[in-house]
Amino acid sequence: MQRGRPINVSRVLIAAAVAGLIAGACASGGAGRCPQRQWCGSAAEAGTVAEPMAGDTFTCPIDLNTGVTIEAGHAPPAGLPKDTRVTLDEHATHRKQNNGEPDTCCYAWTEPCK
Repeated sequence: MQRGRPINVSRVLIAAAVAGLIAGACASGGAGRCPQRQWCGSAAEAGTVAEPMAGDTFTCPIDLNTGVTIEAGHAPPAGLPKDTRVTLDEHATHRKQNNGEPDTCCYAWTEPCK
């Protein structure tokens, strides 16, 4: 039996999970990862589809749920996916706010693979 460094089980599990996500991310679609999308708009626009229980930060709602707006008979702001939850992209929001757009909120999500 060879002696060496002990196996770090948590690193092995994390590596396996990441490999599984990458390999299976677009298994049905072939090559690559599922497409990333982003939307930026005013805090007021974001507020029309805000998930109230999520709270807010940087004066922006943390999570948006366009499904709630659709159920209420309204259309979500242009550029947001329909019937989907999206999450605040803090880095993009911070960049916009620091570059003279203090009322801007940016959100990111991953499109399902086809």
